[in-house]
Amino acid sequence: MRNGVFTGALLRDPLVLVLLAGAVLHGIGLGWGLPSSIGWDDDGVAPRDFLVGVIESYQSGSFYTYPPLQLLLLTILTTPAWLIGLGRAPSFNPVDVITEFTKTPYMTAFSIVARLVSLAMSVGITYFSYVLARELWGRRAGICAALVVTVNIVFGYYAHTSNLDVPYLFWAMLALVALERAILQRAPRRLRAVGICAALAICTKDQAYAMFLLSCPALLLFWLATDREARARWRELARELAVAAFISLSLILLIDGAIVNPSGFRARLHFLLGPASQGHAVYPTSLSGHFAVTLDSLRFFDRYYPWPVGLLAFIGIAWNLFRPAPPNERAARLVPLAAAVSFTIAFNWTARRTEARFLLPQMLLWGIYAGYALERLLFQHPLKNVARALAVPLSVWALYRAAAVDAALIGDPRYDAEGWMQREMLPAARVETYGNDAYMPRFPSAVAVTRVGPEPLRGRSQVPGINELQGDYAEVEQRGSQFVVFSEGWAWRYLMEDSDLRRFGTAISPEQTARELDTRTRAYFRGMVAGESRCKVAHVSRRVSRFWPEVDIHSSTDKPIWILSCPLFFP
Repeated sequence: MRNGVFTGALLRDPLVLVLLAGAVLHGIGLGWGLPSSIGWDDDGVAPRDFLVGVIESYQSGSFYTYPPLQLLLLTILTTPAWLIGLGRAPSFNPVDVITEFTKTPYMTAFSIVARLVSLAMSVGITYFSYVLARELWGRRAGICAALVVTVNIVFGYYAHTSNLDVPYLFWAMLALVALERAILQRAPRRLRAVGICAALAICTKDQAYAMFLLSCPALLLFWLATDREARARWRELARELAVAAFISLSLILLIDGAIVNPSGFRARLHFLLGPASQGHAVYPTSLSGHFAVTLDSLRFFDRYYPWPVGLLAFIGIAWNLFRPAPPNERAARLVPLAAAVSFTIAFNWTARRTEARFLLPQMLLWGIYAGYALERLLFQHPLKNVARALAVPLSVWALYRAAAVDAALIGDPRYDAEGWMQREMLPAARVETYGNDAYMPRFPSAVAVTRVGPEPLRGRSQVPGINELQGDYAEVEQRGSQFVVFSEGWAWRYLMEDSDLRRFGTAISPEQTARELDTRTRAYFRGMVAGESRCKVAHVSRRVSRFWPEVDIHSSTDKPIWILSCPLFFP
């Protein structure tokens, strides 16, 4: 009886309802592309990479693209699966172990665990957004902030994947909660928690540093300059700041492997500062480039929310900047804003990129101010009745766009391509495909699939049932393939015009510039999709919906799959 009463009370709590709604919204479609030995999470760490990443992070001289914290967590949580795999492998020879681990049951288990962790952390981010707003403006404002963050479209996509964007933001948002409380409660000792959580965020994904690099010193200086009580305790504040910095740096060096693998750590930093970032940059290194990055970070707001939410965020920020408050509260109100500005300057200006995942921190933080403005308009403003009437269609609009992510995952064009191949391809049909695992449909087991590309075989991720061949894409006739299958999510690199490439920047990245010079490959793919090749379009899988809008995130959703038949040169 008591349990029933307690459960009923929880379900009547608006915060619990918001968190449950977020869990449902981010949970639908969690089985996207599964079961499989590959994952459709573009740049995700599951199912293949997190065990490898842990080893490479601590093996002398080697390094993995990302820091190891989330990889370690996932390795621990999937211990039963990989222990079973080790037990069933014919030997501990790396080839035998990899062959066993890349079987579908293990890979599927790894993916599910990684996505469930992201889902749980997304609920945590929503809760931390509530706490940040509640501490400053009250419980209702916190609930409104949680509501806004929940319907963030890009946030919803990454909550379904094993990408590191949700995990690092989980720790980063917790660090901001600690920073806000340190200032609001005049509790310098809480800076230690800021240092710990910021370090955990950085050890999950390096770019997290940008949320704190400029915001923490700027906020603390502003707090000291405006708060007489804080200035009276400046020695304590300086001491706690030094302790926090020491703890943070020590954790980063320990977890990132700098202590046990210094050469690998240096190599990874060189990789991150060089080819991992600058090869993809789409803005110039100039003041005009920084201005364009800043402008685009605002212009792309509707990737994340309906545009009226942007107006709410602007109103919320303005009210906080000009509304009188005690000095510590005034400084605490700037925590989300300072973190957003810091990330824009320290990361977006430096990396010169504005893809959806690289503006997600700011968009979550703008959502907190939008929630505050929404609460004031709904409950405190003289025109609150008008605001409530307008809030209904806005809420429906926002929920509709957020749910479109679920619809895109459930209706992925690759499912249609898989069905077509099962029906139309005869056993032993020879199929060639291109691109990374994350773009591939799951091929029928009865057909012979070869992945072709100019890159060396050694660096490729092996896929069970798929043969690997190093070769020129355009030499399809010599290979005698019966079908060619590829995703536009990968092939856009050769299909896009200059005007399309500049939609998300003011210049073409160095990496894409090199592809533009590869006129042979560009002509090959353009001829394929235009019907001007000897391979003819047999089927194009697209998600065509009269109800749901198209969702294009990380080249992973709503991307057509091209299936071409090449009967003229099939032996």
